[in-house]
Amino acid sequence: MPTVGLQCHELRINDENQTWRIVYHVTSDAVVVLDVFSKKTAGTPDDVLTNCRRRLAAYLGATKGGEETKMNVSKKTRLRQAGWVVGDAAEFLNLTAEEAQFVEVKLALAAGLRQLRERRGMTQAALAERLGSSQSRVAKMEAADRSVTVDLMMRSLLAIGATPGEIAKLIRGVEAHRAA
Repeated sequence: MPTVGLQCHELRINDENQTWRIVYHVTSDAVVVLDVFSKKTAGTPDDVLTNCRRRLAAYLGATKGGEETKMNVSKKTRLRQAGWVVGDAAEFLNLTAEEAQFVEVKLALAAGLRQLRERRGMTQAALAERLGSSQSRVAKMEAADRSVTVDLMMRSLLAIGATPGEIAKLIRGVEAHRAA
């Protein structure tokens, strides 16, 4: 969402009676929720854009110009002092430890699929053809879309030549990431 700032995006969530939007900013160590609102028109309301820009500026100011490093204790402290709530995705989504770990495994498999496909010099379309699927489905696999099963990701990894050892290494990487 370049009208707010670099690395800003808008996520649509359909509820029973309305459509919600979450405007967020992504850095290497954080996803900053800038606003959540019910969207009723095609355009984003000006007051929402203004609030998002203000909050993004406040976040970047609290992080000393938006340094791209792993979030450390002093950065968390500065953000809390500036009024931000600091937590991880599991806390934000109220996930159990098992649900959070499953999400991390799925993300690791998705990233591994993309990396292996690129190392093999394959396009998404070429992989789709090999799988008897579509390019858009491969893109969803690489984005860990919720409609994609872990089974499909595993079969796709094997179809492009991943060994069980390589797949295990992707999953072990989740444990190493959690320990860090």
